[in-house]
Amino acid sequence: GNTGGILNTLQGPRGGGQTETISGAEAILRNVTEFQVRYGNVPGLKSFRFCRQGGSGVGDPHIHTMDGQHYTLLRQGTFLLWSFSHHTQIPSHEAKSPVEWQLYAHYSGQASYTKGLLLLDNSIPSTPHALELMANDCKWRSRQGTGYWTPLERPELLMVQTGADYVTGMHVLWNTSTAKDYQLVKLNMNSLHGIKQMATLHISCRPKHNINTAIVMERAGDSQFVQGQVGVTSKRHLPRSSAGMSALQTAQDQEFLSKRQWTP
Repeated sequence: GNTGGILNTLQGPRGGGQTETISGAEAILRNVTEFQVRYGNVPGLKSFRFCRQGGSGVGDPHIHTMDGQHYTLLRQGTFLLWSFSHHTQIPSHEAKSPVEWQLYAHYSGQASYTKGLLLLDNSIPSTPHALELMANDCKWRSRQGTGYWTPLERPELLMVQTGADYVTGMHVLWNTSTAKDYQLVKLNMNSLHGIKQMATLHISCRPKHNINTAIVMERAGDSQFVQGQVGVTSKRHLPRSSAGMSALQTAQDQEFLSKRQWTP
């Protein structure tokens, strides 16, 4: 069916010796948040994998959204590249706990490359956590509340807690064999079913030059809770450039321009 429509029936090959996988469905599912799989006489579902969904900001900068759109930003400044706003149920709490992450990118220089990233965890507003990466040295720094920025010397898990209970975490990882030029930040949250990884930030940083980044949602359905430049563009208008480059979409992204006093 059409993108975002309903897939009524998906039949796999008949006959013995077939494996119980649904990988063939992944190529035709897009913007589907929930679907049901029924196996004829198979008594149970042995494995199930949701499709991932991601967006990115690369180069000067070219934005790739989670619903497959591409455009070039024609403006400099600090922008909301990605945000996630949802909630979770912590086992020891009756009320649901908010989950709030924001990723800001700062574009500047002659070619408007990404010069800095600011990742915020505001799940508990009274004790916000922040991570900062600058293209000048490609090194992470962390901060809790209004404290001082502290360099990260090794991979580290930054946890947000309420009392003794784990709420969310930002797990910074890097490959020491490549001098930390390729890095990951895994974003996870506590839930009734244990710790769930929600998204992964993939980063390639070239010292004294620029940062390329991609954010991948572990479950495609969670993109409905995403805002920012890489969010779903169905409610946005992306004008095309002048003649001669008619295939290129451009934008000013005024709605995502941040007033935060943060400049790498």
